[in-house]
Amino acid sequence: MEFVKKNMVMVVVLSVALLIGIGLSYMTLMKHRDMTKSMHEVEKIKEEIKSLIKQKPAPLAENLKRIKEDRDVFDKKLKEIKCLFGQPHKKALGAFAQTLGLTEDELLKSFHTFWKKEAKKGSNEFQLLIKFKSTLPQEKLGAAMNEFTKAMQASTVEIVDQSNIDTFILAALGLPRTMSDVNCKTYIFAMQRGLTLKLTGSKEKTSGSGETAFDIVKFPFGFSEYDTKMPLYEDIPFIMKHWVMLEDIVNRLVSADIRQIDSVSKLNGLAGEEDKGFVKFRYSITITGDMDSIRKFVNSLQEAYKENKIYIIKDVSLDKLVDEAKKITETRHTTTTARESAPRDPRDKTLKPEEEDEKLPFNQRRSYGSRILGVSKICKAVIEFEYVIYTGEELKVKK
Repeated sequence: MEFVKKNMVMVVVLSVALLIGIGLSYMTLMKHRDMTKSMHEVEKIKEEIKSLIKQKPAPLAENLKRIKEDRDVFDKKLKEIKCLFGQPHKKALGAFAQTLGLTEDELLKSFHTFWKKEAKKGSNEFQLLIKFKSTLPQEKLGAAMNEFTKAMQASTVEIVDQSNIDTFILAALGLPRTMSDVNCKTYIFAMQRGLTLKLTGSKEKTSGSGETAFDIVKFPFGFSEYDTKMPLYEDIPFIMKHWVMLEDIVNRLVSADIRQIDSVSKLNGLAGEEDKGFVKFRYSITITGDMDSIRKFVNSLQEAYKENKIYIIKDVSLDKLVDEAKKITETRHTTTTARESAPRDPRDKTLKPEEEDEKLPFNQRRSYGSRILGVSKICKAVIEFEYVIYTGEELKVKK
């Protein structure tokens, strides 16, 4: 007690501090309990969220209708876009379907359904086509075949007749075109010759007996390896796709008034590069022509999607073939030398026109304002591009 009396102030302070400490401890305990409770609630909510994420949503009937409509529109647009990628026979197929009184989509859907049902391992594609033709309106079939033949012949240098018309129809309906190795090699030579004739504007020459005289030097178009070997059977569908593209390239060159191809090279092989249902053939082509023609050709590649062909231009380089500055310098030097060395009567005080012109101020001379550089537009252009084909829905025959 004596200690308490002597240290009353300290005892009071310690007592107050003790009470405050007890109060703070209690408050801390309560807050910890609340925090623990909150953490448990957060974990519970997380589990509920995970459970909801795993559950399938149950949209309203109105939303289901909208989703279906959006999906149908998307599928339609997707099909339209896919048709742009390497469908060279689309125009001919459209004429065939229209003559039959069908839309192109109806004809394709009907054939694909028929093919999935009838095509078995070892089936003959031509027999299947005959069977499919029997399901079409017979009174219109002949006219439809004629329309298809005319449309195909207008788009190729290859002769389209009864011997190969079914091959073209099958290709238009989605079956990759193929043939024997011997026929394929003959086809390559014929296309090389036909496209060379078209590019050069030449005509077939015939001998006295009426037979064609093979005296033209055909351009290989990147297929010179088949001069000495036969194509493999599995490569033939790719070869056919390449030549469809090459024929389109030649048509665009001729339309752009470019008549000279210096080289054509395949950059990613015969099979190209496959990517998610698409095949890309990468090429480098070197051509010679004036700037306007080259520009027109490049523009036609960019607008080829309007004709269901997709070209992606990767690189263009130009090299001018004529050094105009050197030519003009040499011409002026020759003219000056000739003028200085020409004999002249000392009594003749008259000035020649070119001498009069040289005495005038530069901006008053007759040659003022004329171009001395870039007069010639002839260039050599190296164009690197990709040709893209959609093959995701191609049909096949199991052998």
